[in-house]
Amino acid sequence: MMLRPIITRGKTTANQSLFAKAGTLYIHSMRQHNLIDIVVGEENCPGSVLIRAIEPKFGLETMKLRRNTDNELNLCSGPGKLCKALSADKLLDGKNIFDPDCVLKVSLPKEQLKNENVASGKRIGITKNKDQPLRFYLKNSKYVS
Repeated sequence: MMLRPIITRGKTTANQSLFAKAGTLYIHSMRQHNLIDIVVGEENCPGSVLIRAIEPKFGLETMKLRRNTDNELNLCSGPGKLCKALSADKLLDGKNIFDPDCVLKVSLPKEQLKNENVASGKRIGITKNKDQPLRFYLKNSKYVS
């Protein structure tokens, strides 16, 4: 399967984080919401993965206040909700999750990374390449968006 990069304008001030090394956070806006991507691949070759949802583990009370809900399943069950719960804004753009000083940490138990625990499906909320199975998530997770 051959995919074309979605960046057609080249590197700009707004998207420069996409051209950084793997693990760099790219915070961008869609409508009135912030979205968070993690850059993958090699430096100067733009590509990232949109983080659509997470299972919140730490800071639940703060997230509940930010999102004005007590429903843990609803705290981070969408890219906009996720950023609001984490208070992820443009100040995180360009930070790298592998940097010890980065406030955002990503963790996943190794047993969950096995192929049999990962499902894929069609992409959501886009018009280009929407039928490509490029949406990945943990099977049986109640936190999937």
